[in-house]
Amino acid sequence: MLYRGVGIGYGLGLGTVHHLNFLTADPDPAIDPASDIAQEQESAARAFDALIGDYRKQGEQSDKDDVAELCKFYVMFLSSAALRREVSTSIADEHINAASALTRVIGSKRDELAALDNPYLAERASDLDDLARRLSARVLGLEEPDLSALSGPTVIVVDELPPSLMLSRNLSQLVGIVTRRGGRTSHAAILAALRDIPAVFAVADAAELLKEGEEVLIDAAAGTVETELDDEARALALQRKEQKARRSVALQKFIGVPIRSADGVELTVLANAGDLTEVDEVARICPEGIGLFRTEFLYLNRGSAPTEAYLKGVTTRILQSFPRGRVIARTLDVGGDKDVSYLNIAREDNPFLGRRGIRHSLAFDDIFQTSLRAFLAASGQASGRLRLMYPMVTSPAEVTAANEALARARASLDDEDIAYDTKLCVGAMIETPAAAVRVAEFLELCDFVSIGTNDLTQYTLAVDRGNATVAALYSHFDPAVLRLIEGVIRAGRDSGRSADVEMCGEMASDPLALPLLLGLGLRVYSVSTPFVLRTKRLLSLLDTELCAKLARQVMTCATADAVRSLLESAARGMYADWYF
Repeated sequence: MLYRGVGIGYGLGLGTVHHLNFLTADPDPAIDPASDIAQEQESAARAFDALIGDYRKQGEQSDKDDVAELCKFYVMFLSSAALRREVSTSIADEHINAASALTRVIGSKRDELAALDNPYLAERASDLDDLARRLSARVLGLEEPDLSALSGPTVIVVDELPPSLMLSRNLSQLVGIVTRRGGRTSHAAILAALRDIPAVFAVADAAELLKEGEEVLIDAAAGTVETELDDEARALALQRKEQKARRSVALQKFIGVPIRSADGVELTVLANAGDLTEVDEVARICPEGIGLFRTEFLYLNRGSAPTEAYLKGVTTRILQSFPRGRVIARTLDVGGDKDVSYLNIAREDNPFLGRRGIRHSLAFDDIFQTSLRAFLAASGQASGRLRLMYPMVTSPAEVTAANEALARARASLDDEDIAYDTKLCVGAMIETPAAAVRVAEFLELCDFVSIGTNDLTQYTLAVDRGNATVAALYSHFDPAVLRLIEGVIRAGRDSGRSADVEMCGEMASDPLALPLLLGLGLRVYSVSTPFVLRTKRLLSLLDTELCAKLARQVMTCATADAVRSLLESAARGMYADWYF
């Protein structure tokens, strides 16, 4: 039997199923206010201290920068005096036990993140779920699963993968992961990909379909889980695993190396990043720079707006990590489904179509000016390396208004004799059909544009990719999406600015999409860190003329399935033994 989900990574995993269940307890939350409040408050404090100790130890022992940085983030969050006071107050005022207070307080902060219309940041909510679960387990004396104790190659099946499980040092027996929930941008998914553990998320009814102890084959590239294996399937899996190990070694030579297509066309591959925990790893793997830095994390989990000095300091630190590369910082992209008082965000019935992205920034000029001044000031210390990009633009008028705001920020810095990069480049995200249709006008107002395929696909097809009931309709291979992408790339080519059209969505790292994108004329790709080297390698195998011929064929296809079938057939020949 073959079951499908969302593939994380591009490897194979062959092992036996082990269902991971987290022990929970639901004691009566009510306590005797006269005698038990102090005891519950002390219990919560001990849980905080114990978990901080665990994360510090894991961070110190880790040989991976991403793990160490994530542990630092958890320690910082758990060390918050305000958070501890809130838990203690909840115990006293609501007369509830420590486990309930921890769940409620951290749960409220989790809900703030989960409400975001930004999929990347919304999935940070699972980190807080994980922290609340671990703290409650400490209070209740419950044991946690230990993946380092697995015996034999194992594929774990879990409702949703907690990020903490990926922090263990010894995961040698974990060969695959299957979940019922979760997405590509969760910290758990990122850590699994960085550790090269193939996973398939969002497999409906995974717990019922996959039986404890049965042998399964995970194909992360295809997003499939196969059961009832025969000898041929096992042999193929072992062969591909050995091939993958050889590829991993071969990919290291692409670190920091400029690439060209097989016929000599110069190409650029950059990395996406969403918070500081990723920057060091990005700098190691992709010193060429960051093609999309999501700045939202600078504004979250705070009681007041970040200061200009703070924003400048963080941006400067990021730029210093790329002495030979560039960093494209996307200005604040938040929407109307998040209640953060200092951001002046109102609740909206349909935040996906509300005041989000550049609309919010233009509506609240004081917040926008603070960020623009900070970015400009940081650029003065790293001339030519910082670029700004406006999110969710739908009309040239919005870009003009944003540029005018930037001009006012420049003028205010001039008045204060604060240096900045006078040639700072600005760009616009092409992630709505309106922007794609009018991209030629955007190119007259911007130094570059970047195609955000995730939202472009969502808005073009009117499909919420986070909605399981319609997720199957979401495909960046849909002909309507492809025609918009082709039009954007063509506009860049017609204006003589092909190098100024970039792509930073998931499609940019899809092995099947690369021949099509190269054939359409795309020259700059920004992808998630785990896929930088593989994307470089695959692009270096492709011939632009052959890809252009393939692209012409693809653009005549009537369905997404027909597109995928044609690209799969072509990829086998173009990638040879690198076909995934």
